[in-house]
Amino acid sequence: MFRFIRFAVLTLVASSLLLISGPVAAAAQEATPEAECPVTTSEENEELVTMYWEEVWWGDQGAIAEIVAEDEVHHWGIGGDTTGFEEFSERWNLFFTAFPVLEFTVEQVIVEDDLAATHWTATGTHRGEWQGIAPTDREVTWQGINIFRIECGQIVESWGTADHLGLLQQLGAIELPAAMATPAA
Repeated sequence: MFRFIRFAVLTLVASSLLLISGPVAAAAQEATPEAECPVTTSEENEELVTMYWEEVWWGDQGAIAEIVAEDEVHHWGIGGDTTGFEEFSERWNLFFTAFPVLEFTVEQVIVEDDLAATHWTATGTHRGEWQGIAPTDREVTWQGINIFRIECGQIVESWGTADHLGLLQQLGAIELPAAMATPAA
């Protein structure tokens, strides 16, 4: 008999919680703000960073407003950070003055949650001043990695690093000791 009474009481308590939780859950749902933007999938993030290299760097520069957030923070591998499209464009223009014909090849894209990493190779000809180095007309090739943070379907922050030491060597701006210039066997 005790088991039956205990079961009845527990059933009554559970039922009352279900009846109470309905209006409480509805009120909580109404109080919860809608997401400001949808979460993107890994596939969408991979497509976005691929578009970055195709459109922003060597395609339709007008597409940057769709790909990169207006207040994007870009941590360049050399020089200071830039914030926003205007500062990014100023840096971009300096780079393309030095290397007006520049091609990027994306070697690999890795995506996890809101982060995407790209490994790339750049090839170009040094035709304008860069980092205080007069034009050399040398064709150069170097590699780098960029990591992008994505929100609301746009790049909001990025970190870039590249083999600037190798680039400086190819431009004749520095000499590396033989031990550093030759990979170990």
